Amino acid sequence: MNDIPKAKALAFHRHRSSNNPSLKWLIKGLLPETGTGLLSGTSGAYKTFVAFDVSGAIASAPMFLGFKIKRPGATLIFASEGKANIDARIDALSVAKYDDRPLPIYVSTAPVSLLNPDSVADVIETAREVSIGVDREDNLPLCLLIFDTLAGHPRSPP
Repeated sequence: MNDIPKAKALAFHRHRSSNNPSLKWLIKGLLPETGTGLLSGTSGAYKTFVAFDVSGAIASAPMFLGFKIKRPGATLIFASEGKANIDARIDALSVAKYDDRPLPIYVSTAPVSLLNPDSVADVIETAREVSIGVDREDNLPLCLLIFDTLAGHPRSPP
């Protein structure tokens, strides 16, 4: 007569508790290893500067702003703004913080639209090729994709 299954509590964790063993970090306590994030702010708020700084730290440093780098790796940047000086900005980072070493930061200035499935497929293929190359050249995984800026990417209907 009693065909109703007994309820069971599902797995859960409290906000900011350390009992979430499934969460892995790229930068401990700051940037998860997987997922999507957003670095936003007004024009001139140094968003790109911070993104490059994070990329350099992931590639070459044990820490970023006091947070431990848990998984070193390479970055792929899709740059729709500042195309003319992006290499100079990454060079300046290398000179200032990393003894002028080449950094495993890869840049594509090709226009992409994350609203267009064909363009998304091109992004995935680009990331795949960069991942193969960086693994072969630097023995590192591709850890971070940056789109700078989302607003600058052309809108194409799906």
